[in-house]
Formats: sequence, structure tokens, C-alpha cells
Amino acid sequence: MSVNFRVVDGDKDEDLESIYESFRFDYMNSMMKAEDLKKKYDLNQRRYSVLINMVEDREGFKRKASWSNGYFITYNRKGAPVYNIRKRVNGKDVYFGCYPDLKHTKLMIKELSKVGWDRSLFPLIQYDVMLKLDPMYCKHIREYNFKDGSNRFDINKQINKELFCYGYCSSLKVAQEVVRRLIRCDWDKGEVGNIESEVDGYSGVSV
Repeated sequence: MSVNFRVVDGDKDEDLESIYESFRFDYMNSMMKAEDLKKKYDLNQRRYSVLINMVEDREGFKRKASWSNGYFITYNRKGAPVYNIRKRVNGKDVYFGCYPDLKHTKLMIKELSKVGWDRSLFPLIQYDVMLKLDPMYCKHIREYNFKDGSNRFDINKQINKELFCYGYCSSLKVAQEVVRRLIRCDWDKGEVGNIESEVDGYSGVSV
């Protein structure tokens, strides 16, 4: 299959080939703005236009944006869309993660807007949104089933490459609530006793 390259303002600069792969990755997979890309690769507007046309022709990719709605779309290596959330907060662009579909993205934007885009609440909002989308969501939770038919739900978290157990719970619902509280206190081990006293069905351990 032949590929036609669109050219802007004359022939394509030969030296752009040497930066094409790196530029392509940043353009397709990062949240970098056009001005930031130009600065990183020392490009004027013409050379930048040549490169993005090369990406569009070779990869079939073109950035799509919906800044008024708070997100922009990139594509992963398999060609699937990825929805990125970015918001200008206190004069700075703040990144709020990427999500696999529009439903998830819009729900994140809705919940973040409720708290004034407070970045400190971002991890908890991510978790709460996942619970809304999937009531069986069990990140940091592992279920154990025993021969007598009973079960328990352990809570684990890797910190600095070391796995810590934060105790166990009587049900998935209890475990999810404990995880919420641990996220809220940034997994502070000193808070385990307080959470244990507040949540029925949770037995904390010394971590």
C-alpha cells in the first residue's frame, strides 16, 4: 500500500526523520501542548506542521480535543482511544489521569468539579468513581475462601516495593469502606486503630 505524505511549505525536512519516533510518541501518548512540543524539539510552526502531518499520514492519528468539556483524546498503541483529563487550576495545568471510555471520563469530571478540582482528593475520587462503575471493584483487596465455607477479605498495599497487610474484613463492602478511609489518610499506618474502632467487621493488624 502506498502512502502519500502531505507537505507544508516545501519539501519535508530530512532531519525531521531523526526525531520522528520520539515526537510521534509524545504527540500521540502525552498531554504535552503544541507549544511544549515545539520547545522540546526546537521546532518552528512550519516544521511542527510537517511533523504532525507525517504522524497523521503514517499512523492515521490526529489529536482530538474537547477542552470545553475538560478532556482530550489520545490513542494507545493498539489504536484504542484514551480519554485524558486536564484542568487549569490556580493558573497551572493539572493532569487528572486517563480513562478508557467517555462514561468514566465524564463521571470523573463531574465528581472533580464538585470538590473544586482539589488535587489532594483525586485518589479518593478515583476510587469512589470505580465503585460506582463496578460495585465489585476490589483493588487492594484479596478474598480468601476456607474449607468450612467462610471467607475473609484482606487489605494489602505495596509501599516502596514492600507489601503491607492492613488487616482483614468480614465482607467486600466493609473492605471497600476501609480502603476508602485508608486512601483518605494516605495509607497512614497509624490510623489503622482509629479505622478499626469506627468500622464494624474490620480487624486491623500492626503494620
